[in-house]
Amino acid sequence: MGLFKRVAKIVQASVEERNLQQSDPRDQLQAVFQDMLVQVGEVKRLIGEVAAYQVRLEHELKRLEESMADYETQAKEALEQGDEPRAREHLRKRQSVKNKFAATSQQEQMIRRKLEQLRDAKNELSEQVQAFREARDEAQMRLAAANGALAIQTALTLANDAKSHALEQIQDEARVAEARIEVTESIDQEFDRLLRETQRKP
Repeated sequence: MGLFKRVAKIVQASVEERNLQQSDPRDQLQAVFQDMLVQVGEVKRLIGEVAAYQVRLEHELKRLEESMADYETQAKEALEQGDEPRAREHLRKRQSVKNKFAATSQQEQMIRRKLEQLRDAKNELSEQVQAFREARDEAQMRLAAANGALAIQTALTLANDAKSHALEQIQDEARVAEARIEVTESIDQEFDRLLRETQRKP
């Protein structure tokens, strides 16, 4: 696979399969974020490789340029010495180097354009990572706030239920106590009645 095809594959890499394996939305967000960081890191690595290759081409161009100048100097010296065949040979070699220089220069320009494309892709990915980080943090904050509100609501509901249950128990106990008092008072009244009747008999 070519270098730039690898870049395209990295940039367009899908994380859907990994997302499907995650059940917790927070885990999904973290997985997507980590995948994006991996993509940015891979593109940076490729940029380093391409940049190093471009530097080698630049050095090669400089070497070829110096070689052309040397052959041109040697050709002039041969002509000054009246050695036309040797001058022609130096000029022939200079032309061969010039052709190689043109091909290498064209290759270097192509690599330069590809390097710019890679850097643009890296910048775009970095912006996407930053935007995703901000969106993730906001979503997590909203989720935390919602969970907090839900926890408070649940606690209040449980407290209200417990309060209602406690009040109901107290009311039941109060009714039982009141019923006992009524029974006791009824017995006392009946006892007093019987006692009075007994006292009235001769």
